[in-house]
Amino acid sequence: MHNIYFIQPNYVASPGAAIDEYYLPYSVGVLWAAAQQSPIVREHYNIADIVFRRELVEHVVDRMQDPFICVFSCYIWNWEYNKKLAQAVKQQWPNCKIIFGGPQVTDRPFEKLFFSNHRYVDCVINGEGEVILQEIMEQLHLGKKIKRVYQQPRIADLTHLPSPYLTGVFDKIIKDHPQIHWHAVLETNRGCPYACTYCDWGSATYSKIKKFNIERVLKEIEWFGQQQIEYLFIADANFGIFPERDQEIAQKLADVKNQYNGYPRSINANWQKNSNIASVDISKILGSRGFTVSAQSMDLDVLKAVRRDNMKVNNLKELFDYCHKQNIPTYTDMILGMPNETLVSWKTGLLNLLDYGQHDMIIVYFTQLLENAEMMQQLDEYKIEFVKTDNWEAYYGVDTTYTQDPVREWKLIVNQTNTMSRDDMVRSYMFSWLISIFHGMGYTQSISKYLHKTEIMSYREFYDKLELYIEKSSGILNSEYTRIKKSVTDFFTTGHYDYDYKVMRYVPADTLLWSSLFYFPKDLAQVKLELQQFFDHAVRVKFFTDLELYKQLTDFQNVNVVDYFKTYPEQITVPDQIFNTINDQPVDNVMLSITVDMHPALKNLNIQEFCSTLFVQKRNSLHKLQISTISNITTI
Repeated sequence: MHNIYFIQPNYVASPGAAIDEYYLPYSVGVLWAAAQQSPIVREHYNIADIVFRRELVEHVVDRMQDPFICVFSCYIWNWEYNKKLAQAVKQQWPNCKIIFGGPQVTDRPFEKLFFSNHRYVDCVINGEGEVILQEIMEQLHLGKKIKRVYQQPRIADLTHLPSPYLTGVFDKIIKDHPQIHWHAVLETNRGCPYACTYCDWGSATYSKIKKFNIERVLKEIEWFGQQQIEYLFIADANFGIFPERDQEIAQKLADVKNQYNGYPRSINANWQKNSNIASVDISKILGSRGFTVSAQSMDLDVLKAVRRDNMKVNNLKELFDYCHKQNIPTYTDMILGMPNETLVSWKTGLLNLLDYGQHDMIIVYFTQLLENAEMMQQLDEYKIEFVKTDNWEAYYGVDTTYTQDPVREWKLIVNQTNTMSRDDMVRSYMFSWLISIFHGMGYTQSISKYLHKTEIMSYREFYDKLELYIEKSSGILNSEYTRIKKSVTDFFTTGHYDYDYKVMRYVPADTLLWSSLFYFPKDLAQVKLELQQFFDHAVRVKFFTDLELYKQLTDFQNVNVVDYFKTYPEQITVPDQIFNTINDQPVDNVMLSITVDMHPALKNLNIQEFCSTLFVQKRNSLHKLQISTISNITTI
């Protein structure tokens, strides 16, 4: 029997948690499930091990026994590790065939001199590997020579591919590691009709979407419940793009959760790029923590440059309004540093999102250069420069802290283009911080919404004034602004930045702007005092003659910030002129009595735990006070 080893090491799924959580290695699982359809493979190959987590390379090599083939699934979170392990295996067993596949393996191996630079690799597979790996295994068993490069075309019919879950590929892993809480990936289809240049997904699969057999998908969902899967990620590029089919899948997931005591515990998905009301309704069935409304940029020139100009933005307001009425949090992803983006277009895009009704969460990512994404071929065209930085996802939480991982992984992050200088990148990020923290977390949201909706002051004027005020002030707001600005400047320059380990755990660079949540809640009284000074100077003096209304507005603003030092539930009174205007409801000229409460997940914690929970759970809208009652008191 030939011993075959599959290598798909992943990072800890929930770093810092008291329990071990890992993804089941789906990519290599589908390869082995498909290969076993061959009589030759079933008769002559034995799966010796599946390496699913980052262990010391020497420990993995020590437990190997006469490997005949080692198959590596490679991506940005395990690329350096896989190369080091492959070298060690080849040195120990020179006759072992090393096969590399996955998105990180260049699709231009000869142009990039891949085999000259990686002499320990025998062949690479570009594209889907289920069919071609089976062929390679058969050829090697028969003693035949294999090619160095296999350019695999799209698999025409997915219905013939067996499921690794249903064929028992992961049964031994689960049995051997009873302490691990498993995460899993669900594929219901493959392919993406879009070809965004920053994405190696669309570049690789740009074509008609191909579906897996619905019976297989429903049986896999049943398996997830039976195996008590902790977290399930639906890895379709555009879940919800087939409304009837995807609604059936969502309903099955909901039914399985009810049947198996809440498993899978948490479910998330890549929602379709052109989201609509039907997609939101599907997310409601799933009971998902929120709905992602993709944007990446709000500027048409940027979207055209990255081939995303077929995305619709005119239905954003409708989606935000619908989600708000359904009490579904929304998240909008934006990518900083893409071609044709400018400081002005970036700031305008963020403010437009507020105008369309995005008041829950705007998540800002850095533009990342991926090996097989088209943007890697656009560096000269757009004068794209980049910095090499730690790939924090690869080892975040490994061992005790991320710094203890012996193999470093890397990312290439855009830090300058021909339309956005490095200084403008920093200024854009700082404006993102301003919107994400002060508007998104509620510190200024109520008052800015009221001013905007009553046409007293636009979002642009309000936040431009707030940014200038913070820059010129000398308190905690300026201190945080200065800290964040220095950190992101260092990051764009060197790929690294310093932070206080005593205050917060390791914060990945693309969530650096949220790290203020480790500071502001501890000094919330001072934060509110400095903001009140801003309100008085920028708003009251110029725009309010009715001082009682102004006081009611600022009082309501201050109430609408989660306060660790308050006792909840709390009852407040507010004119419906303020409350209903902010919430887009008719004004009846009455006083409202409102009871608000803090989210249960934030209660009974010390202040450090409170801050950490806010940081980790920001996507779950824990920062929003929960309204339990609203009643009219009297006509004003």
